[in-house]
Amino acid sequence: MRAVDYIEWFKGFFAEHPATVIGVGAGICLGLSFAVFGFWKTLVVAVCVAVGLFLGLRLDDGADFSDLLEKLHLKK
Repeated sequence: MRAVDYIEWFKGFFAEHPATVIGVGAGICLGLSFAVFGFWKTLVVAVCVAVGLFLGLRLDDGADFSDLLEKLHLKK
């Protein structure tokens, strides 16, 4: 098979099974992170990514964080 055939096959597979492709990609990244950095460092990075994703999604939805900052006593 030529490279172009593989690319077309992958496009078709991704169109039919996007969650599978994303899950496998995430699993590979997570496994490599564990192997290279170790469990705890990878966990810290994963938590930071999750917090960043949460805040980014909230900001995209137009959320105002001033109430949250006041509750945390970070804003006066």
